[in-house]
Amino acid sequence: PATRETADHSLPFCISVPILFGALRIEHFEAGTLADPRLHALMAKVEILEDPELTRAYPGRLDLVTEVECTDGSRFEVCIDCPPGYAKRRLTPAQARAKFDALVGADPDPGRCQRLWDAAYGLVTSGDVRAAMQAIAAPLPG
Repeated sequence: PATRETADHSLPFCISVPILFGALRIEHFEAGTLADPRLHALMAKVEILEDPELTRAYPGRLDLVTEVECTDGSRFEVCIDCPPGYAKRRLTPAQARAKFDALVGADPDPGRCQRLWDAAYGLVTSGDVRAAMQAIAAPLPG
């Protein structure tokens, strides 16, 4: 993938980044990571296979299975039954806030971050789209 928009829809990218960097965070979608030759080499080794049983369960469930074969021949498997944030496993308010903080990063105006959170969470609880959009569109100070 060459852009954030294509990377966040690329299974090889989303599988390879945590293997290389230990996690998949917003900064991994920047140009430096997208161009990293180590990432491209690992992504070229990723093979995506459909599991008909998992496909049949969708959309009621979104279960994920990832198997990794190491260079020494050892293998390990990670299974996630309905990842947090999926419709059947909604994020708690604390999990949603932690994700929000990680995505927003270090905003020069902490008050703006709180206003954005209040608007976004208010949208979830009240459905007030206008307030959320007004908070998002508010200009940064200075």
